[in-house]
Amino acid sequence: MVRILSLDPSRLQELLDMQGRAFVDYPVPVNNSREVFLEFLRSVGGTLTDVLVAEERGELIGYANPVWDAKEGWIGGAAVVPEYRGRGVGTALLQRTIEEARRRGVERLWLEVIVGNEPARRLYERAGFQPTRELLTAEAETLDFGSPTRALVPADLASLRPLHAASYDDACWQKRKAAALEASMRYGAGYRLPGGFVVLRNLNRCCYVSFLGVHPEHRRQGIGRDLLRFAMRKALEAGSYKLSAFNVDAGDPAVQRLLDRFAFSPTLRQREMRLDLPSSEGA
Repeated sequence: MVRILSLDPSRLQELLDMQGRAFVDYPVPVNNSREVFLEFLRSVGGTLTDVLVAEERGELIGYANPVWDAKEGWIGGAAVVPEYRGRGVGTALLQRTIEEARRRGVERLWLEVIVGNEPARRLYERAGFQPTRELLTAEAETLDFGSPTRALVPADLASLRPLHAASYDDACWQKRKAAALEASMRYGAGYRLPGGFVVLRNLNRCCYVSFLGVHPEHRRQGIGRDLLRFAMRKALEAGSYKLSAFNVDAGDPAVQRLLDRFAFSPTLRQREMRLDLPSSEGA
């Protein structure tokens, strides 16, 4: 008999071992070390005790990782080990997550699913999730596109918070939450100019564009181009061979033009999905 439980933090290593089995056929490599998982939770505002696990005869066989923020929630990962798939375990985890969302008064629940992962997409659609937009992970070879026309200066977290809040107001969960910016600044470096900012992190000869935002009042002024020129130049100086960006809105024509201008190619496509729940006042 499968039980759905809140994770006991003392079982974190069991969860990580189960993730290694559950993601063995996943199209994206998953680093399930303790440090990586805990840092991910911090970056999205999650907690270990909110993680839900499926257990059978004392063995963890699946999990869902919901994150709560007032009237919103987000499922930041879910999986079932291969030998238990097709037995309703994923459905039970999702139903329990939705029940918890209702209990907390959450009115909107988000998630992302990799394009091509049809079993997961069908599971979410049966639960009432609807697709909203497509998100890209994209990368480009580091090339010299010249210097930005505007000067950028180093920026601290306090100076970036208002720019982030304004420019990422309608972005996906992982990009618009303040916890994500704070996590990126712990390991990366921020730079700004009037009306825009960028946060970069170099890792294993790849430069990651953690954030690149332009305030709505300053768009269509070439600021995005200057920010990417600057990012390319910093990546070259660091010896990085590629520049990578994630969770980019594929449906924004201005964003697509910017990606094309700097020869970015998609490496992963995800479908953002949303479930609207009735408010407690209307229930």
